[in-house]
Amino acid sequence: MDQTISDRIEVYVQRVQNLSTFGAAFLYDVFKLVESLGITMTDGDCWLLGFSVQQIEQEIKNSCNVSSVPFGLFKAASGLIVARFLSAKRAKDGMSAEMSALNFSPVLKELSEGDTKLVYAVDSATSPEQRLDQFLGLLESGRNQFVTYRRIRW
Repeated sequence: MDQTISDRIEVYVQRVQNLSTFGAAFLYDVFKLVESLGITMTDGDCWLLGFSVQQIEQEIKNSCNVSSVPFGLFKAASGLIVARFLSAKRAKDGMSAEMSALNFSPVLKELSEGDTKLVYAVDSATSPEQRLDQFLGLLESGRNQFVTYRRIRW
C-alpha cells in the first residue's frame, strides 16, 4: 500500500518526536526538506533520520552547554541534520542511484539574449559526488552559529 507524503511525515514525526526536544513542527520541516531533495523515505531512512536528529541535538547541547536547543539554532540544526542524514545514507548505500539523482545540475552564471549565450557557474570537471560534497559542506556551515549561544561551563 502506497503512503501519501502526509502519512509518511506523520509516521516519521511519531517515531522521532519522543526522542527529540525540537518538537513536531521542526521535525515536519526536516522531513519536508529531505523529501524536497527527491529522496523517498523508507522505514530504514526514517530511523536513520531520527538518529541524525538525536546526534545533532546532542552535539548542539554539548557545544553550547545548554539543556535544550536554542530556537535561533533551529535552521542551522535542520541543515546539519540533513547533512548528517545524507552522509550516513551515502556511507550505507554508496553513491546509489537515488543519491546520484539529486539535482546538482550547474547553476546559470550568465545569460545573453542576442545570439543566445549560456554560461554555467560550475566547473565541468566536477562530478556529481563532488557537487554533493560541496552541498554537504554548505549545510554543515551552520556550526559557525553555535558560538552565539555558547554558555561557559562551571
